[in-house]
Amino acid sequence: MAKKAKNKADSKEKKIHNMLLREFYFRYRLQNWIINMMSVLSAGLQISISWVMRYAINSISNKQPMGEFLLTIASAFVILVLISGINYGVERMKNSFVYNFNVYVRKKIFERMLDKDIIEYEKYNTGEYLSVFQMDIIRLSSSYIRGRWVLIQSAAICIMGVVSMVLMSLKMSLIILTIQSVPVAITIILGAKMPLLEQQISETSAEFASETQDYLKGFRIIKSFSAERIFTEKFMQYNKKANNAYKVLGNKTIGISLVSMIANYGMLIGLFLIGGIESINGRMQIGTVIACSELLTSVSGPFSSISEQINEVKKSRAIFDRMDKLFFQTTKKKKNAQKFKRLGKVDRIEIQDLSFSYTGEKLALKHVNLSFEDGKKYAIVGNSGSGKSTLLKLMLGYYEEYSGKIMFNDLELKNIGSGQLNKCISIVQQDVFVFNDTVSSNITLNVKFRQDDIDYAIQHSGLSAFMQDHGDDYNCGEGGKNLSGGEKQRISIARALLKRSGVIFFDEATSALDNITSLEIEQTINSLDSLCIVITHKLNLDVLRKYDEILVFDKGVVAEIGTADELMAKKGAFYKLYTHANAQSAAAAKPPIVKPRQKSALN
Repeated sequence: MAKKAKNKADSKEKKIHNMLLREFYFRYRLQNWIINMMSVLSAGLQISISWVMRYAINSISNKQPMGEFLLTIASAFVILVLISGINYGVERMKNSFVYNFNVYVRKKIFERMLDKDIIEYEKYNTGEYLSVFQMDIIRLSSSYIRGRWVLIQSAAICIMGVVSMVLMSLKMSLIILTIQSVPVAITIILGAKMPLLEQQISETSAEFASETQDYLKGFRIIKSFSAERIFTEKFMQYNKKANNAYKVLGNKTIGISLVSMIANYGMLIGLFLIGGIESINGRMQIGTVIACSELLTSVSGPFSSISEQINEVKKSRAIFDRMDKLFFQTTKKKKNAQKFKRLGKVDRIEIQDLSFSYTGEKLALKHVNLSFEDGKKYAIVGNSGSGKSTLLKLMLGYYEEYSGKIMFNDLELKNIGSGQLNKCISIVQQDVFVFNDTVSSNITLNVKFRQDDIDYAIQHSGLSAFMQDHGDDYNCGEGGKNLSGGEKQRISIARALLKRSGVIFFDEATSALDNITSLEIEQTINSLDSLCIVITHKLNLDVLRKYDEILVFDKGVVAEIGTADELMAKKGAFYKLYTHANAQSAAAAKPPIVKPRQKSALN
């Protein structure tokens, strides 16, 4: 039963990428039809050259009039010109078709990637996605798209060539076809493992791309630790692993090519042997022997090419499977999705008896009950592993396997589509991603907004002075390298304000900032009209007093709730957390005690 279900799932995956190909080929069906028809026409003209040669040589041996001979040669010249012109035009059309394929498929899989949920997207490394976009699609256009054309043209040449040889000499044709079938069978057998090798190439290339990307991002860390040699060795391990897969595939291809070459020479020798005997005995004209030789040369390449291209098309299956895994396999979508009554406005959030486990065993959250009201500010504090970030992930819809309820107004989170949820909430994280673009584009993400809304977001996020000094077109640099940490955070806040989000989550948004910048960001947070839920480890009483409530988490449960002064007066979990954090800060700020050097006994 399980096997049947698996086969059904596999079939569904294949239908998905087949549907993508059908859509593409239907859109560009006229261009593809013209390419195939012109390729077949070119194949027919190539075969006709052998007939012209046969007629020309026989006319010489039979001492036909010179005019007839010259007319035959002129015909051959015209055919060659036609072949050249058709092939030039076809190759131009093929390049255009491949361009359309690369653009179309990249667009489709990019759209599918953006359709993923965040948790679903993060199942795979960035390098795996990049490998498909950069290398796998190029290999598909070579092995699958161009391979199909080669198969059609090769098949046309073989069919026309074989028919021509049969018409010229049935006996010779049967012998040649028998000899040719052996290397074709061997090539197909040797190419059976090609899809597996292609899959290994795709996987090792993705792994190599992912590791290289990590090393490039960690360039400063590598330099600061003087770890160049160590990381060069690690780089070489992945480098060799990736290229070894290409080496194995190359060796396999060499074997196939060698078999084809031996077979071609064997057939050529056999043809001259048989043709020579037939010609000496007077049963065949010399023109027919040479024409058959030319046909054999024309057909032997396509014969070998057919088996090779079949293997190329087989190799593309591994790439399609990889694309299905990364872009087309999705977790079950939320059913019965309901919309918010008022988009962008959440009046309250209720957490009712919420429990959750990452592993299914130890609970990360235990029977949590909380209430968040519109316009209020909440700070969530606690030691590492206390459940703060877990609660945030659940409220953002990252996981659905929880017990209890998370209610946005009167709607359970499981019944809210992710797209609908994202319109109403925003998150400002510790690591703000900034694109290599202008500061204005980084705020709006090139989405059209009213200028009044943009001005509001810039003003209330504290970016007005920066924009006046640097201008809208100031380039932030790769990863925001031209910005300070505080400026990045303000851009993230501006994005949230521009969306008019009713709820804004702050996940350790000030943890990497200095105290002055942190206080400025905190002032910005408290000036916002939205419901703000802030996870923080910085326990500054002057800042925390501005929050409506502080939620203290400890070992997956809510240990305390109250204002900063109320919790300090209780001298409970928050008081211990605060005093411990400040004791550590004081110890870190205290200069080390330097003991005076003892005088030597000799002095």
